[in-house]
Amino acid sequence: MVEVDRGIINPKEFLVKPSQKLEVGTLAEAPNIKLLRYLPTLKNYSALYLIDSKWHVIKTNSELGIPDWLLPQGSAVLMYSRPSNKADTQGEEAVPSINDFLLCSPFAKNLIVSSSGITQYWSVGVGTKRVLARELNADHFRFADRKRFKEYISFLKDNGAEYKVHPWDKITEQNLPELLHR
Repeated sequence: MVEVDRGIINPKEFLVKPSQKLEVGTLAEAPNIKLLRYLPTLKNYSALYLIDSKWHVIKTNSELGIPDWLLPQGSAVLMYSRPSNKADTQGEEAVPSINDFLLCSPFAKNLIVSSSGITQYWSVGVGTKRVLARELNADHFRFADRKRFKEYISFLKDNGAEYKVHPWDKITEQNLPELLHR
């Protein structure tokens, strides 16, 4: 997969256009609610990041997500979209996975955009990382295992893995900038 930088882009046209490789584009302005609500409707994951006061979009042709090594660690904000799961009845897609916590940047604002809203999650300490890594390796909490969702939420809380879901009905164009910036 080769990275192609497309410069300033129209985000919707850029995201729907088929691609065989990873592509990066620059937004002319900060993302708005309309764009952010659109992202989870796409089949593939996409990511947005803020660096040097410019917003950039990464798109892949993969349904597996954005590799963490592609997200610039010098970013003020790292955000990725999670494609909508029509069977999601409990808001699972808004909750960070164990990998999200293990790989999130301690220096950036880490966000997930889903059909439920925008979720902010924070990096965890070394002890919590060890516990989360053990659980990941033991495979107790597969994200596909919806029956154990409440147990997973309790596990995160009990181990200090914090996140906050900002539902779409509480997000306005007026409060969005505060949510998207450090």
